[in-house]
Amino acid sequence: MNKSRKRLRILSQIYSIGLIALLVATSANAQSPALMQTKDARIDTRSTLAVATPISFSVIALNSDGSRESAIPRAKSFITSDSIVGMIKTTLGGRKLPDGTLQTATKVSAPGGPLFTITHDATLQGDGTKESPLGIKVPLFLNGSLTVTGVITASPAAENAVEATGGLDSRGNGAVGVNATGGKGGNGNGGNGVVAHGGDSAGSLGGAGLISEGGKVVIGAGGIGVKGDGGDSDSNRGGTGVLAVGGHSRSFIGGTGVEVLGGSSESDRGGIGLDVTGGSASGSSNIVGTGILVRAGTAFNGADKGLAGDFVGNVQIEQGDLRVTGNLSKGGGSFKIDHPLDPANKYLYHSFVESPDMMNIYNGIVTTDGAGDAVVELPGYFGALNRDCRYQLTVIGTFAQAVIADKVNNNRFRIKTNAPNVEVSWQVTGIRQDAYANKNRIPVEQDKPQQERGFFLHPDAFNQSEEKSVFVVQHPDLARKMKEDSEKSQKEKD
Repeated sequence: MNKSRKRLRILSQIYSIGLIALLVATSANAQSPALMQTKDARIDTRSTLAVATPISFSVIALNSDGSRESAIPRAKSFITSDSIVGMIKTTLGGRKLPDGTLQTATKVSAPGGPLFTITHDATLQGDGTKESPLGIKVPLFLNGSLTVTGVITASPAAENAVEATGGLDSRGNGAVGVNATGGKGGNGNGGNGVVAHGGDSAGSLGGAGLISEGGKVVIGAGGIGVKGDGGDSDSNRGGTGVLAVGGHSRSFIGGTGVEVLGGSSESDRGGIGLDVTGGSASGSSNIVGTGILVRAGTAFNGADKGLAGDFVGNVQIEQGDLRVTGNLSKGGGSFKIDHPLDPANKYLYHSFVESPDMMNIYNGIVTTDGAGDAVVELPGYFGALNRDCRYQLTVIGTFAQAVIADKVNNNRFRIKTNAPNVEVSWQVTGIRQDAYANKNRIPVEQDKPQQERGFFLHPDAFNQSEEKSVFVVQHPDLARKMKEDSEKSQKEKD
């Protein structure tokens, strides 16, 4: 019984050593590295493995306690017709060369190099062994396209995380540096194409979420810095082209949502800071989109309402109307038209008529009858709109007396002259009493807020410097920047 077990153990060892010898022959003669893959010193060949080199090996029998019993020389020669299909496993970790040195599958420093190596370009590093695992070489430079299913995370120590430069397409146009498409949504929202977060800072400014510069051109227009196209929709409103939200602050002014600066020019006018066009529309029942829609921020916990828009400098509205549903406050006002007598070469201005009251003015000319009577009919809304009426009468063409015989009643009043058929010029004013006017009376006198005292809306009118402008109080950062830019421009001129 013991002899049978011993014989069985010897045969098993002979089979194992034969497989080891076959591994050695394979590493020396295999022509295609694609047939082998290493994992924990295993070689997995799923195709037929043919051996053409004769191999001799010895079988060593061991006792049950692991001690060597005897050496039994056995020789086996593999010929070209021999083959093995399946998996070959070596437990020795490599092979022994004729000069007595060992070549392992895991140590790169072993004489003769590793048993198996992976050929790659400069984008990768390592040879796939345990001591030198395969990885991406940093910084990574790619030429061509890259398709990734999953997530790419780049966290360099000092360099930019991702840099992309578009190439040249077949038509001579510059190719896109980064082309990002958000994932398609099923019942939910579609994915974002690009999400960019500026880096945090412990003691200075946080990093910009996105910095974009249009390309330079030698001849022609420069490239667009940022272009945002909202997504199309078949059943709802189209997507927003660009959405920008200023950062939150716990102890200072909140961040600016969008800051726009037109380009400078050395030989022509500077570039437009913001050029906005509303969307087009088609059909008699539709209207085109609004070019700019601006809303003031929401006030919480007693905060004052802010401005929806604040313009520093002249504002011009061309080929359209200005509608204001609230009150209009101004330093002065006028109309400006082409001069009626010389429209090609002159303009004509007339100032607005101002009043401390919200006053309406009505006037006209009427001729009394043979009895010296005339009734003036006013608009049907006059009584509902006006109160506290005031009258003026002027006789035209003759010496006569004219009086208001009856005040306004049922939207009419009566004039009486002491002579028949007298032409009279009349004027009636009234103070508005409509619902809006009653709730929004314009204050005639008002104290300045504490922080604006000592400052002026028009400091130059009082021979004060620009630093005494109310604008400096309302926009200290912008005023400081404007002053620095002005001083810099003056130095460049000098």
